[in-house]
Amino acid sequence: MLPNKRTIDFQTRESDFSVVDISYIELPEKPTGRINLSNILGTFAFLAMLAAPGAVEGEMYITAAALVGICAVCARLSIREEGKRK
Repeated sequence: MLPNKRTIDFQTRESDFSVVDISYIELPEKPTGRINLSNILGTFAFLAMLAAPGAVEGEMYITAAALVGICAVCARLSIREEGKRK
């Protein structure tokens, strides 16, 4: 079977790679995916605050005291971190 014009065109198109110029794309000045330590510390404080009454109900008083301490420390560090420049 002889190749016809249609199959010859497909064969040449497969080997023809086009180059796309991406030099015009502008990148943002500041990276947007930064981790905010204040939000992480605030989340730990909130979760410790929620877990402390459950620990008291389960009669785990030392764990409850530790959770209250974690809540206080994380909340304080979260408030300090909020004022810092990023």
